[in-house]
Amino acid sequence: MPGRAFAGKAFADCGKYFRESLEIGMVLLEYGNQRRKTVRAWSMEE
Repeated sequence: MPGRAFAGKAFADCGKYFRESLEIGMVLLEYGNQRRKTVRAWSMEE
């Protein structure tokens, strides 16, 4: 069934995009945490 193959491919593509966006989200989270630590360190120095 062609419909089934198409659904399988669409599902695989969705999984790939989801994983990639998840990784980007993790990177942004980590970046935000690093910045927060830096800001906290600066405010303590003053």
